[in-house]
Amino acid sequence: KKILHFVTVFVLCISFIIGATYTVFAASVYEEYNCFTQQKKSYTTHNWEQVNETPSYLVTDNSNYDIQPYQVVDDCNLALIDTPTVSPITRACCQIACLFPNGKYVYGSAVMIGPSTALTAAHCVYKSEWGGYAKGVSVAPARYLSNRPYGYTHSSKISIPTAFKTNTSHGNDIAVLNLQTAIGNKSGYIGCKVISPYTMIDSYNCSIEINGYPGSGYYADLSEQYTKLGEMWGMGGDCIYASGKKMRYTIDTFPGMSGAGIVTHTYGVSYPFITGVHDGYPTNITRYNWGTRIDNEYLTWINGLLK
Repeated sequence: KKILHFVTVFVLCISFIIGATYTVFAASVYEEYNCFTQQKKSYTTHNWEQVNETPSYLVTDNSNYDIQPYQVVDDCNLALIDTPTVSPITRACCQIACLFPNGKYVYGSAVMIGPSTALTAAHCVYKSEWGGYAKGVSVAPARYLSNRPYGYTHSSKISIPTAFKTNTSHGNDIAVLNLQTAIGNKSGYIGCKVISPYTMIDSYNCSIEINGYPGSGYYADLSEQYTKLGEMWGMGGDCIYASGKKMRYTIDTFPGMSGAGIVTHTYGVSYPFITGVHDGYPTNITRYNWGTRIDNEYLTWINGLLK
C-alpha cells in the first residue's frame, strides 16, 4: 500500500476571480426529521454574511478547510474530470461552500436531485461544535477550477435527520438542501431511488461511482498529480455492503468529497440513480469507505422536500 502524500505549501491568497465577492445568505428555514416518530421540527433564522470568495489559498490547518473524512484504499485510483459539462452525471455534481456561525468556511460536495434541490452529507452543513447549522451554503454544479458553467445559488432551507445531532454515524449522515433558484434546470439532476441490498452488492448487475471535489494538495497515484481546489475527481467501483441506511464500497475519496452522491448503474437500465451520499470511513478499518443509503423512509422524506 502506498503512503498517501500530502503537500504543505504556503502560498499567497490569490482569488480565482480577482476581487470577486458574493453574498452567502443564511438558510432561512431549518428542518429536522425524526425517523422514529416521523415528525418534523422547523424554525427560522434571518442571519446573513458577506464573504470574499478567495479559496485558491492552501490552508495548512485542514480542520478550517475540510471537515470531511476520507480514505484511500491501496493506491489512489481517483481520476480527474476536467470537462464535467460533457456528462449528465458530472453536470449534476456540485461543490458546496459552507459558512458556519464560528467563522469556519469549508467546502464539500453535493448532487442535484431536482430543479432546486441538492443532496449532501449532514456533517457538511451541521457541526454542533461550530455553532450548529451552516449560516449559508453556496452550490455550484459542474464547477471546474474558477469556471462555474451554470453559475451558483444558495440554500434557502437545510434539512437533516434529528438523530444526526446525537449520533453522527453514517446511517444518519444525510441532508437535503432546498435552493433559492432552480439551477438544476440548467445543470440537470439525477433522481433518487431505493435499490435492494441484494442488487447493490451484485457486481455483475450493479456498479457505483462517486464524483466530488477534493481540497488542494492530495496526491492521486493513478494520475500522478496533486489535486487543486475546484477540480472534480471521481472513481467507479462496487458496493460491497448495503443494509438499512448504510452502505460500504471500495472507492477512494479525499477530503472535500463528503456529500457526493452515490451514482448507481444497474444492468438493463440506461440511466443512473442516486442511492445514497458519501460520508467517510471507519477509523479502525482500511479496506472500504462508507455512505448513508437511501431506504424507503429516507426516499419518502426526500420526496417530501423535493422542488
